[in-house]
This record gives sequence, structure tokens and C-alpha cells, in this order.
Amino acid sequence: MDAEALHITRAAESLGDELVNVDQRLREIEQALKFDPDHDHRRELVREYLDLTERKPA
Repeated sequence: MDAEALHITRAAESLGDELVNVDQRLREIEQALKFDPDHDHRRELVREYLDLTERKPA
């Protein structure tokens, strides 16, 4: 495998790992929103959730 192909492969693997991490964090936020009584913390979680969903490709 040449250097360019190796670079592309590693970049794709990294992107895949990032998407897995984003999906995991979205699930964590969804769970926290169900049970967190702190209104200010919920607002922060919603902002983070929206930010993550905007970054995630469809």
C-alpha cells in the first residue's frame, strides 16, 4: 500500500472512531436528559446534543 492510500485508510478509521464516540455521547445525553432535574444542566446537555448532531454526517 502506498503512502497516500495508507493515509486515506487511517483517516477513514479515525473518522469511524469519531462517529462511534459521537453516537455514544448522544446516547449518554439522551439518558441524562430523562433523569436530570437540574434545568441549567439540561440546557447545557441540549446544546451539546445539538452541536454533536450538526457535526455528524447523515
